[in-house]
Amino acid sequence: MRFKMKTPMRTFTLLSLGLISLMVLGVGFVQMAFYRDAMLQREGNDIRDVAEAMASQYLFLKDMDNFENADAQRRFEESFAALINLSETVNIRVYNLRHEIVWSDNPYIIGNRLDADHEIESALAGENVISFYSTEGNFRHHDYLPEIPLVEFHVPLYVKNEATGNPQVGGMFALFRSTRTLNEILDSGATLIWTVTGFGGMVLYVALAGLFWSVYRRQQESELQVSELITEQQKHQRIVQMEKLSAIGMMIGEIAHQINNPLVGVVNMAQLAEREADDPERTRELLGEIRKAGEHCRVFLQRMLTFTTISRFDHKPTEMKGLISETIELFQQSAERHPRMITEFPDSEVILDVDPILIRHALFNLLSNAAQADPTGGAITVGLRPKTRAEDQATGWSLSVRDQGPGIAEDVQDKIFTPFFSTRPDGTGLGLSVVQQVAMLHEGQITATNDPDGGANFALWLPDST
Repeated sequence: MRFKMKTPMRTFTLLSLGLISLMVLGVGFVQMAFYRDAMLQREGNDIRDVAEAMASQYLFLKDMDNFENADAQRRFEESFAALINLSETVNIRVYNLRHEIVWSDNPYIIGNRLDADHEIESALAGENVISFYSTEGNFRHHDYLPEIPLVEFHVPLYVKNEATGNPQVGGMFALFRSTRTLNEILDSGATLIWTVTGFGGMVLYVALAGLFWSVYRRQQESELQVSELITEQQKHQRIVQMEKLSAIGMMIGEIAHQINNPLVGVVNMAQLAEREADDPERTRELLGEIRKAGEHCRVFLQRMLTFTTISRFDHKPTEMKGLISETIELFQQSAERHPRMITEFPDSEVILDVDPILIRHALFNLLSNAAQADPTGGAITVGLRPKTRAEDQATGWSLSVRDQGPGIAEDVQDKIFTPFFSTRPDGTGLGLSVVQQVAMLHEGQITATNDPDGGANFALWLPDST
């Protein structure tokens, strides 16, 4: 289809207007036909009732065959003459079963015979037959009728049978009337019907157009919002990508810095060892320093590998008090200093769906961070208690590690979980980043606050398994 609408509104307007117009025309014509047929049928029933009442009172079956008899004509006259006075009656005729006109208000056509057709046979069989001729001269097989629009009523005529005493169909009664008044009524009715249906169609069109426009406008607004959302999402993705690239750049720079320093020392000490090759004792000392620098690089790279593989997650139901106790014991065995450990656990078992290896690793980092924060070797308190998260009221458990160090300075509180950020010269800045990643993998969170009594308090919140 080559013709294409420019807008959905125009398409809907033309289609709905066409469909509603067809509906209005269809309803109008159906109502007009029903209105006209109902009027004609009612009038035909009235004529049939009057004709049957008069014929059954005055006529006999023999009068239909011996219609030329003077008594028979008198009875016909007494039966139907009064119907001539009906308004707009043009002609009255009575037919017998042989289709002969046995009586009429026009005496010149008495005795004429009418050719048989379906309408006449139906009337003689007991049915009302109504023919409506809305134009002049449109009726057929009738003589001596004026050339005007007519309506023709053929009704069965019941007369008394002298032998049985019961009425039976002895012929048919035909009445021709002018349609002038009927056409006036039909024209008035048509005006009313077309006005009502046209107004109803217009109201329907306006209502549908308003509804369509409202829905179409909301659809456009929704599409605009979706488009804006997609645009914002694309912008956000570009910003996130830029931040990722920036973070990668910072990480690469920090890695290069962390490795470059010991490598510079290695090169310098190697050159010095070359110059002092004659002094075995000095050479051995320099080689020891080179080994230490190499060990420093190896440890740093191992920590980097640990950080990049921390996303492996294998959770299972784990008894938390036993896991925490084992981690504390392992930490005390590996630490240079052995700080006093204080535990605050609930009496009952606490079973959570976690990855025990990742939780042990995160807790070990928190314990190391607490021990390094207090060089005096103060006590470290490890607690486990139920806690409801304030953001969404989710239930869970808080695993806290509290030290007795100087606390967290205000200028570094928003940086302590940033990878490679450290306040210690020998720190890598990866320990707390690992803890944060472990918390995220468990759909939990890590918070750092200063304790009112002194020291820092790191709390790892984990969701309840139930």
